[in-house]
Amino acid sequence: MSAPPHARILVADDDPAVVDSVAALLGAEGHVVLRASNEATTLAAISQQSPDVALLDLRMPGRATVDWLWEVAKLDPDLPVVIVSGYGTIELAVAAMRAGAYDFVEKPMRRDVLLAVLRRSLEHRRMRREIARLQEALESNAAETLLGNSPAMVRLREDLARIAASPLTTALILGESGTGKELVARALHDATKRKDGRAPWVAVNCAAFAHSLLEAELFGYEKGAFTGADPAGRAGLFEQASGGTLFLDEVAEMGAPAQAKLLRVLEERTVRRIGGNGDRRVELRVLAATNRDLSGETQQSHFRRDLYYRLAVVTLRVPPLRERGDDRILLAGAFLEQTRARLGRRIVGFAPGAEKAICGHAWPGNVRELRNAVERACIVARATHITAEDLGFTGRRVAAPREVRPLADVERELIEAALGEAHGCVTTAARLLGIHRTTLHRKLEALRQGTAEAAVAG
Repeated sequence: MSAPPHARILVADDDPAVVDSVAALLGAEGHVVLRASNEATTLAAISQQSPDVALLDLRMPGRATVDWLWEVAKLDPDLPVVIVSGYGTIELAVAAMRAGAYDFVEKPMRRDVLLAVLRRSLEHRRMRREIARLQEALESNAAETLLGNSPAMVRLREDLARIAASPLTTALILGESGTGKELVARALHDATKRKDGRAPWVAVNCAAFAHSLLEAELFGYEKGAFTGADPAGRAGLFEQASGGTLFLDEVAEMGAPAQAKLLRVLEERTVRRIGGNGDRRVELRVLAATNRDLSGETQQSHFRRDLYYRLAVVTLRVPPLRERGDDRILLAGAFLEQTRARLGRRIVGFAPGAEKAICGHAWPGNVRELRNAVERACIVARATHITAEDLGFTGRRVAAPREVRPLADVERELIEAALGEAHGCVTTAARLLGIHRTTLHRKLEALRQGTAEAAVAG
């Protein structure tokens, strides 16, 4: 199998007979051959004619190729350079690779070896270009949670770009509540979706459904599958997401039966509706997210180990806001732009004290908490610049208490404070706390039971 046709391949050698021979071979394979005989003409061809691959003789007039590969890289960093030499030694090959060469071929060149190397080189260039395109798309169009220049965010965007090039690869997104795991998943979907823009995006919060209802929601059901089922049956979310992405948020909340069925879908790429006998083919990317230690959950038998490994083909870690350095100011600025435009407020920016407060706060609610703080500040600000007081804190770190308090007491106070600020609205309080509404419901019920038990004991 040859390399893809119509590639532009630069053949640089001071021996015209070698150039003619290689050009004839590559021309027969459908490639366009560019010629060079020395360092100057080689660099000119790379600069002016943009080859897809360069075949460079190691010994050409002037100096050794290894010494000027750096100049080639400056002209086109993504250009795969294949060194061709009759002086094949391991030391020479290693030196060429360190200088930026993609591969090394000895003279006399065998046809099958040369074509195989070219095929790999062209695929390497295609992947580099695709990753660069996806990286640009992520940086320019992704949600605000991907903004930032901290090492963790740069690494996250790079990982997303690489994963986007493989549209069926499953990924597990880990991070604390409020870090923007769903926004990361959506950014990955947007970078991967088909050119016609029709790839479906389907998201489900596994904690929002009872275990039996979650199975019906995910896998669908046939007519009469259970009491109260739609008489016509219903396609599940896997079928609805086929051709696109299914995002499973809070996947650690999934019950054992649903875990077993999910594993089967991931392994076989087929789904069977509840009450059905036939399998339906689905082609999609499954993204799962959790703020829990899923690896630890498997050790305690709370989550299937085989499913964990199947979900975590690639693991993406979304860093907490406290680890993102100056990204906090960048994010705050983005939220300010959005909020003041929506509210029609003439607010110019943040006062120096406010920026210091933003950098000094621990942000336990992460990006979600920062967004809410900026929105609140936009509403209450009396001047053209938001102050630390407008944000609701001074930015000073609170010293550790001398007396260790029970975690339940601290949690109760935080929940009561959030409910007070939300005027009793559980949904708003959950958002302020950076947790899901159903999680807050469970915590409230646990607190009520604890109060009742204390009253009985008293």
